[in-house]
Amino acid sequence: MLELEVSPGQCLGTSRWEFILGMHFSQAVAILQQQASSIRGIQVIYNQASPLVSDLVLYLSQDGIKLVFDPMSQRLKLIHIVNMKLVRLTYCNRIFNAPDTLPTRLRIDEAFGATHPEDFCEQEQQYILTFPGLAFHFPSEARAGLTGGQQLLVASLQIYYGKRVESARVPSLPPSPGQLSLDTLTVIRDHSTTRGVKLTIILDAGGRGTSETQLLTRSVMFGDSCQTVLSTIGAPNRVFYKSEDKMKIHNTKRQKGIRHSDYFFNYFTLGLDVLFDAKCHRVKKFVLHTNFPGHHNFNMYQRCNFELPLTLKCLPPSTKEAAQLIDLPEVVTVGPESKWSNIGRRLCTRGPPVVLRKTCSSGGGGGAGGNIAPTSSVQLTYCYNHQDIIVEVMANDHIAAVTLFMSPAEAS
Repeated sequence: MLELEVSPGQCLGTSRWEFILGMHFSQAVAILQQQASSIRGIQVIYNQASPLVSDLVLYLSQDGIKLVFDPMSQRLKLIHIVNMKLVRLTYCNRIFNAPDTLPTRLRIDEAFGATHPEDFCEQEQQYILTFPGLAFHFPSEARAGLTGGQQLLVASLQIYYGKRVESARVPSLPPSPGQLSLDTLTVIRDHSTTRGVKLTIILDAGGRGTSETQLLTRSVMFGDSCQTVLSTIGAPNRVFYKSEDKMKIHNTKRQKGIRHSDYFFNYFTLGLDVLFDAKCHRVKKFVLHTNFPGHHNFNMYQRCNFELPLTLKCLPPSTKEAAQLIDLPEVVTVGPESKWSNIGRRLCTRGPPVVLRKTCSSGGGGGAGGNIAPTSSVQLTYCYNHQDIIVEVMANDHIAAVTLFMSPAEAS
């Protein structure tokens, strides 16, 4: 049985590891992998059809703990202990929940002190006793003045950030000295041609026990050298050499001769891959990852919060009056939350999509924390080409990745 320290509004954990509000999904997974011998029975819960509608949840079923992540930012916003019988809990090194220390209302008062009266939740039919960053749920019999109410047991416990658990929000990133995280990535385009990307990076420059966050703006352009990229956004998490190119069969200008291996700089915490040409060692491609659950690369990257400006064709006019108006194209910004059906029909895509078939496994590793997502054995995604952009789309209409490549005119 786990013995965990409760820190209201902040975290839940031990002296060696902590689930901290605001941490990335991949960071929580990394902790679970490190503690695989003591934490088992982990489930990933998400809405497969609409992954942005419902929260992303890591359920520690054998410990009765749910880690609830915001579906858009994929950062921890709520820690919910749904079965108090499966864990030992302490506050300020004082046990208030254990098999031999039942979490009664009286014991909660002794451990945490006075607070406001309980609020009744009609939806859950429970009373909620709140402290700053902490909410205890009691059965409906706990209403004020009920005989024996002080001996009723806590049904569940929530740790959150904000004034009330109903409006819990994701706090700022927890301190992680030297760690790079992405705020936004803007695709730089000029006359329907991609030139590069501009990154706004969050850097925790504080020392141990302190947090000093800085926002850095850096640009990486097509044609930049390997050394330029290293000095601009730092060393990658991994360098990956392409052993083969499965798309070369579609290249009508294949040439025989010496084979060179292009290589990627994988920036897992930025959700970004940068591909270099093996001959000249200059940037030739960017890959932006959305990290949606259910994709074969899920949890390898943190979500890339990109902004891609695209010019869309106007929809056919619905009325005669509308047809007489000036037909101007619309410029929209595509992001990781965009659905392909809303933009694909208004883009000049080149023919039908290429079907990408991937064999998925339930395990895996590498990246920002390893792949633990429950996936089917074979997954199909669809790759659409528009100008110098390839968009990989999942079966649920969400964008899995965006590839930006140097146009042939620029490459020559």
